[in-house]
Parts: sequence; structure tokens; C-alpha cells
Amino acid sequence: MGSQDDFGSLQCWLKKEEVLQQERWLCNFQYVHLWDCDCIVKLPLVFQSFNFLRGITIENCPTVVSLPEVELPSQLRSIEIRKCNALESFPETWMHINGTSLVRLFVEHCDSLTHIARCQLPSSLESLSIGHCDSLQYISGGQLPSSLECLSIKHCGSLKDIAGGQLPSSLESLSIYKCDSLTNIARGQLPLNLKQLEIVYCNILQSLMYEENINSGSSENSSLLEYLVIHNCRSLTSLFFETELPASLKHIDLRGCSKLASLTSNGNLPMALKWLHIVNCSKLEAIAERCTDDTSLESIEIIDCQNLKFLPDDLHKCSHLQNISVSRCRSLGSFPDGGLPSAKLTDLYIYGCWKLKALPNQLHNLTSLEKLTIGMCPNTLSFPHDGFPTNLRSITIECVNICKPLLEWGLHRFTSLTSLQIGEGCSDTVSFPEIMLPTTLTDLWISGFPELERLSFFAQNHTSLLVLSLCRCPKLKYFPKKGLPLSLLTLYIINCPWLEQRMQMNNLRELRVIPVDLSRCAFGTLSMDLSPVLLWLLLFVSLQVCLRNRSWGKHFWDFSALVKASESIE
Repeated sequence: MGSQDDFGSLQCWLKKEEVLQQERWLCNFQYVHLWDCDCIVKLPLVFQSFNFLRGITIENCPTVVSLPEVELPSQLRSIEIRKCNALESFPETWMHINGTSLVRLFVEHCDSLTHIARCQLPSSLESLSIGHCDSLQYISGGQLPSSLECLSIKHCGSLKDIAGGQLPSSLESLSIYKCDSLTNIARGQLPLNLKQLEIVYCNILQSLMYEENINSGSSENSSLLEYLVIHNCRSLTSLFFETELPASLKHIDLRGCSKLASLTSNGNLPMALKWLHIVNCSKLEAIAERCTDDTSLESIEIIDCQNLKFLPDDLHKCSHLQNISVSRCRSLGSFPDGGLPSAKLTDLYIYGCWKLKALPNQLHNLTSLEKLTIGMCPNTLSFPHDGFPTNLRSITIECVNICKPLLEWGLHRFTSLTSLQIGEGCSDTVSFPEIMLPTTLTDLWISGFPELERLSFFAQNHTSLLVLSLCRCPKLKYFPKKGLPLSLLTLYIINCPWLEQRMQMNNLRELRVIPVDLSRCAFGTLSMDLSPVLLWLLLFVSLQVCLRNRSWGKHFWDFSALVKASESIE
């Protein structure tokens, strides 16, 4: 029943209730959707005659104050109420009838609603979703239905309590978003069958459970919880008080919990835990004290935890660990003495750890490591004595004490390296040492060398390099004397004003054979005499002639001529 045009004016239609009651075909409706009924105060009793009704949606009826006090149709399974801001309550006859088939109740944007059920919700209810009900103070005066599996509450700022903390054991998924009056979730412990818990922007939430109701004689947590997500709960001080984290936990995602000091009371992470992601928990000092041999942990990501001082001992025992990312943890001074696990670790990211004095021990033994990133760690004293694992495919180094020793140690050792980014190098580096690039290298990024004047380590017969990026090298003037590799397809020049001058002379950027990106390379107005102008024009013409003799499908730029020309301009 989606259009008012079907029956003329719906306002008149509702006034002619006796006419509707004579229309037997109405009884066969299975789904009814009413919307935009501006002048309706109370829905008619006729809806009880919809014997086959399975779903009803009432939307944007701002003047509806009450719903009919009738028994729900026996086959009704779903009710959705949206944007009925005058609605004050639900009929009690809807709530406590045993014969109902109602399994889903969705209520949203009902600003006058103070509660869902004064006594109890329908015993058959499996899914309850409540959103944007600013006046809602409680859900039900009694316990929630024992059949309830999914509960979602969003933007209910006046809600202080969820069913007295007595959540049904049948509950499998609980999602709470922006309920600023909630201080806790459950009494005693979480529901036994709860698998997914998500809490976001509950600013005064202090704990997941009532502390005074915890059984002090037991520290075990019998919950089957697998996914725990808590974001931006600024008052949260603990997760489970005296109890351990549920042993079944597989996924922990914590963000913006600035008062959370610890994750676990016993110092151990759950054996089933696979994914641990913690962001901006400034009071957190440690994620755990130790790891066990049988842990399932696969990924650790810790970002912006300013007070984090150490990682778990025995981290090397996490044989399933594939990814470690530690970023902007300025109090972290060292990695565990035992080093890192070598069996499956493929990605190691260390960035912005200002107090870190040394890289992990036995780094060269990480034979499965493929991607290594180290940046903004100014107190990291030295390059590892035994170097890096030679099986790396991607290396990013932005660390003063690591960059130059790495080049001297020898990039040619990396037989599988495809991507290399080096930046924030020594401030006095004028040119790189004569080194050999790995024959597998396809992408090279050089950044943050304030005194660098010349690139000197390319071989023109290097056949794999496709992309070269030069960034923030203000004094870089010269390409290699032997030219850039013939395989090069793309050249990025960012904040390198001297190179920009050469590339822009006489519209050389119009040469699209190699895409050239000149980004943020501000340079003063060029002042040249006629000789350099003619030189660049001749070079431009000669390059065009060369191009005519080559296939357009092949990207090629003979940089040797460009290098000679650029040197002669000087």
C-alpha cells in the first residue's frame, strides 16, 4: 500500500473504516507500507483483520501518537517504525501475546518514545534495532526475550540501562553506538552465546560489566565472544575487571579509549586471538606480558599509543604471526630480547617510535619477511650487524642512521627486491656511492636529501626499473652521466626545483613518451640567454626524429642526450 493515489486521499480512506472492512481482498495483504501521512493521529483497528500480513512499515507519519490496541496478526514477522516523532509508546497487546510470530522490530527517529515495552517484549522476537530515539530511557521493564539474537541501539542519548544488565543468553550480536548515558553493558558477565560486540562513541562507558557483581572467586570468562570492537569510549578504564579476556576472542579492535590502561588482568592474550588492532589508546602501557606457544595471533597493529613501553615477551613464539605494525608509539624503547617470529612473518612496519634504540634482534633470520618499513626513528643507533633478510621484496627506509649503511651494505644482495624507498637520509650526502641496483627493482623513490646534487648509481642497461620518484631534493641538478635506465616508463619530480627548470625549458614536459609529473616544484621566472634556448629546441627536435623511428607502443626516452644538454647549460 505504497501510494495514496490508489485510494484517493489516505486521510479520507482512514476515516472510511467501515468501507475498508467490507473489502475482503484487503485481508490478503502480506506487506503494508504507510508513509507521509501528515494528519493521522491514530491508526484504525482494521489492521487486525489482515490475516496474512507478514510485514508492516510505518514511515514519516509525524502526528501519529499511538498504534491500535489490537492483537498482532498471527503471521506478522516484521514491524518497522520510522520518523514518527509524536509516537509515545507501543501497545501492550503487541508485546506480551504468546501466539505472535513477530521476530523483527525496527524503531528509528521516534523522538517522543520513552520505552519500547512497559513490561516485556514479544517472546518470539529475534532482532531488535533502535536508533535516534532521544527520549528513550529503557527498552523493557522486564527481561529481554530469551529468543533475542541481535540487538542494535544507536543514538539513544537518554538510555542509561539495557534491561537492568540482564542480557539473554541467546544474544549473539550486540551493537551500541552513541549512547552517552550508558556506563556499563551487562551484569556479572556477557551473555554466553554473544559472538560479536561493537561499542562506538559511548563517552561515559566505564566498563563492559558491573564490577560489584563479578564473582571474585573465579577469574574465568565463559563467554563465546569472538569479535570485540570498541571505538572512542573516552571513559573506558577496563574491559572485564577481574576476569580474563574470553578465550574465544579472535578479533580485538580498540580505538580512542584514552583511559584504558590494560587489556587483560593476567597478562595473557587469548589463545584464539588472530587480529589485534589498537589505535590512540594513550594510557595503554602494554598489550600483554607474554605470549604462549599455542597462540593463534596473525596480525598486530598498534598506532598512536604514546605510553606503550614494551611488547609481549616471547613474541617470537607466535608462530602464526604474519604482520607487525607499530606506529607513532613514542615511548617504545625496544623490542623483546627473543626477537620476532620467523616462520610466517611477511610484513614489518616500524614508524615514529622516537625512543626506539635498536631494531629487533636477529632481523636477518626472518626468512619469510617480504616487506620492511622503518621510518622516523631518530634514536635508532645503527644498522644491524648482520644486515637485513635478503628475501625482501619491498623496503622503505626513512631513518638517518639506517639509510646510508644500507646503501653501503649493498642493495644487490636483495635478489627479489621490486620496490625501494629511501628518505630522510644524511644531511651532508652530495652524491650516492657507486652501487649496483638489484636487477629485479621496478620502483625507486628517493626523498629528503637536502644536499644531494647528483644521481650516480644507475646503469643504462638496467632493464627492470619502471618508475622513478625524486622528492624534496632541492639541490639535485644532474641525472647520471650514462643516462637513466632505458626501461623507465614514469618519472615523478616533486619539490626538486633545479630539475624542474630543465624539464620545463621549451615545453619539454609535452614529451609524453615518458609521463613526467612535476609536482610542487616552485621555481622563479627563468632567465636564459638565446644559446640554452636553441640548445633545448634542437634537443626537442632530435628527440622527435628519434621517436619517428621507434614503435609508439614502446615508452622510451634517451636521457643521455638530456643529461649532456643539462650539463652544458650549467
